[in-house]
Amino acid sequence: MKEDEYDEGLSEEEIESIVDSFVEMFHAALAEYSPEKIIATYNLKRVRDVQFVAKTLRELMPSCTVEISDIDMQYGVCYVSVVGDSLEVENTKKFSDLSNYVDNIEMYPLNGGKTRMSFGLFKMVKPIE
Repeated sequence: MKEDEYDEGLSEEEIESIVDSFVEMFHAALAEYSPEKIIATYNLKRVRDVQFVAKTLRELMPSCTVEISDIDMQYGVCYVSVVGDSLEVENTKKFSDLSNYVDNIEMYPLNGGKTRMSFGLFKMVKPIE
């Protein structure tokens, strides 16, 4: 995988949101710091994986909406979800290759006849030692 494949994965607003949540989390952690507590930061390789998964899903399922959840700092998980009236994949080989980047896949119906497929990425944070 080439490094430049991640360039278009997240919009500027999504990147700004991730950075803002990290800064807020870091300030809160410092304010409450004690030696017993663990301070963590984003696992940048996994953030790149989120970017790649989102970009790939946008390409493979152009008629669907791709959503990226905030990173849950407590559990270290982030979800990339695809929502649409129907979930049709244009390149099944490329779609199956996404399993190398995700830890969990869930699919379930939504109200209004839509369907959601969520791709869970774990180990999104790592402790600062």
